[in-house]
Amino acid sequence: RVDWRRHALPILALWAFALLAYSNSFRAGFVFDNDRAILRDARVHAATSENLHLILNEEYWYKTTATLLYRPLTTFSYLLNYAIFGNGPHPAGYHWVNFALHAVNIALVYLLGLLLFQETGRKEHLSLALAGVWALHPVLTESVTNIVGRADLLAGFGVLAGLLCHARSVAACGRRKLAWLAALMLAATIGMFSKESAVVLLAAMAIYDFTFGRGGARDRLPGYLTLALPLALFWYVRSRVVAGLAAAPVPFTDNPLVGAGFWTARLAAVKVIGRYLWLLVWPRDLSCDYSYNQIPLFAWG
Repeated sequence: RVDWRRHALPILALWAFALLAYSNSFRAGFVFDNDRAILRDARVHAATSENLHLILNEEYWYKTTATLLYRPLTTFSYLLNYAIFGNGPHPAGYHWVNFALHAVNIALVYLLGLLLFQETGRKEHLSLALAGVWALHPVLTESVTNIVGRADLLAGFGVLAGLLCHARSVAACGRRKLAWLAALMLAATIGMFSKESAVVLLAAMAIYDFTFGRGGARDRLPGYLTLALPLALFWYVRSRVVAGLAAAPVPFTDNPLVGAGFWTARLAAVKVIGRYLWLLVWPRDLSCDYSYNQIPLFAWG
């Protein structure tokens, strides 16, 4: 069990430092995709049954472009800001919600640290360091400061909370195990219906079980069976929504890989992945939108 009085001060300190780091972002307006997803999407301008129906039954970029993305909970969160919280076209309230989600994820990383480092003698210090990196690493800037980065924050919540619930369910039994599994199902559903990349929760659970090996196979299996339900639900609903849609072609000027040869495209993609991993180590040059051929295609020469 977590002694909240013991860990409240470190979490509050992390929140304070994160708020200090992101405080100047609350003035950022509806730039880039924010304009299309919020100001020009009539579905989020009024809390009506018709708009809720459209959010649930249409893709993310409704009436703007066909991308086959399905993120109803993210769009619903914009509706909360615009119509229910009354923020309308004023960005500050949206940024506060983004920061609140970031703060929740910081706390989840801290709790995961306590779990991962429980067999060490310095689990509080290591957990604080781990959550501190998550709270202040510049690579998360776009997710927090860009309003539509909320999809990443919600997906991150789903993965972090889901992994924590799975790990706790392995060591629990009886009603407590059922409660953790129910929380896992809820977290996974929130993550996947906010952004598709939250399906990585399945891989995160497998890596955790393989690395730490806590509990037996019978203790771990219920977590995977529980995750299967939101996975199947998301696959079914998304398939139904995008069934009659055709994805818009990716312009060559947006992504030169679409015009490259097979091996050139794959090796260039590996090169891009390497650049992104390097940003985790040295985040010197960050951008919310890289220009055409910012990273040149792979060439043997």
